[in-house]
Amino acid sequence: LVTFNAAIGVGLAPYAAQRLDAIERALATLGADVICLQELWQPADVERIATNLVSEFPYSHRSVLAGGAALEARCTDSEAALLLECLNTSCAEVEQAGLPLCAIANCATAFTQTAQPCQQCVVANQAAPDVTSLIDLCSTDDGSAQDYENQTGLLLLSKLPLTDTRYLALESSLADRGVLGATVQSGGGPISLYCTHLAASIG
Repeated sequence: LVTFNAAIGVGLAPYAAQRLDAIERALATLGADVICLQELWQPADVERIATNLVSEFPYSHRSVLAGGAALEARCTDSEAALLLECLNTSCAEVEQAGLPLCAIANCATAFTQTAQPCQQCVVANQAAPDVTSLIDLCSTDDGSAQDYENQTGLLLLSKLPLTDTRYLALESSLADRGVLGATVQSGGGPISLYCTHLAASIG
């Protein structure tokens, strides 16, 4: 059994496309019977890995569109203005992939002066194309949109048939969290497998 945090998502780590290529090649060479992957945040990447590795791991289970609830998160006008001023001053020229790290490095003080609902919306929508779009989204009457809504980033790959596949939704913030479950048969009988990725509450 292998577990691996791929960190494939907006702002998580540089060279996402190159790392995804390397991860796919490496997974194909493992001697594992079962792999639990974490932080494959984009549905297209989940589908790509499952499809491209189907000859090595013909069975898979995922949690895309598992049905978690959206956050009721938004920024007040004053919070939006505070964040926009800092981000425009420090990060306006930064490319999209580097925006989250720039914001952490330069606008942490402004960020911590906002309430938790505003913080949740900003972090959950970090894939917005630019600073203005992010703040506009989080200062509207409907700031609950999330780039990662209904995504847990989890993918379970197996050489053995997966039966009784299930998903347990957990209370979460920023993105949905939960547990993938399945059963495989071995020479010693049935084995219950669980694949998860926990995170602390933003609070």
